[in-house]
Amino acid sequence: MPRFDAEYRLQTFSGEYVWVHDQGRVYERDAQQQPLRMVGMVQDISAAKAQEVLLRRQASHDYLTDLLNRRAGYMHFRKQLSYAQRYGRQFSVSLIDLDHFKSINDTYGHQVGDQVLKHLVAGISAQLRQSDTLMRWGGEEFLLLLPNTDSDGAFQLVEQLRKRVAEQPMPLSDGEVQYTFSAGVASFPQHAEQMDMLIKAADDALYVAKSAGRNQVSVSDEVTGIAQGELSV
Repeated sequence: MPRFDAEYRLQTFSGEYVWVHDQGRVYERDAQQQPLRMVGMVQDISAAKAQEVLLRRQASHDYLTDLLNRRAGYMHFRKQLSYAQRYGRQFSVSLIDLDHFKSINDTYGHQVGDQVLKHLVAGISAQLRQSDTLMRWGGEEFLLLLPNTDSDGAFQLVEQLRKRVAEQPMPLSDGEVQYTFSAGVASFPQHAEQMDMLIKAADDALYVAKSAGRNQVSVSDEVTGIAQGELSV
């Protein structure tokens, strides 16, 4: 091979690792055509690699909350539900919507509104299991995936989250912002068997929670054919 070109990590004398771009060529060989001398250059590309990682993350994560965005969330959701379908596992989702968010923005400004969203995410994330996934679904709406969880377990968890959020307002330098959320819960296979229908069932339940006065959790009243068969046994 007359030329070489490679990227790899290299440990420095200080013990840190840096990314390098190593390229060069053979310019002298012996009688058996074995390389005798080579010339090349090793360039530190750590900054470029860091930027590459950042761009990949920005493509899949929400810029404000650092949660999975809707596009990446759909892919993750599909994998989680496919696993539940294949192995006959319970799987629940919850659509969480911050109550009266427009009023928060109007009263305190959009900057504080953004802080409230981050405060909400931090409060919820701290209570989740490692297997659970919270994602930014759009605006002030979030989708929570709960693998190996039936509708009763999902309701209890989301209800605990709701109470905790209601009891922990976001502090400001001159006061605090009290806020709440409403949520809808739907489960596979009890309420829906496919991803879009599961989201719709959770969304319908969220609408019920909001129509009933907000700051509460509602479980879907849909029942699939699979669930009906199980319940009749």
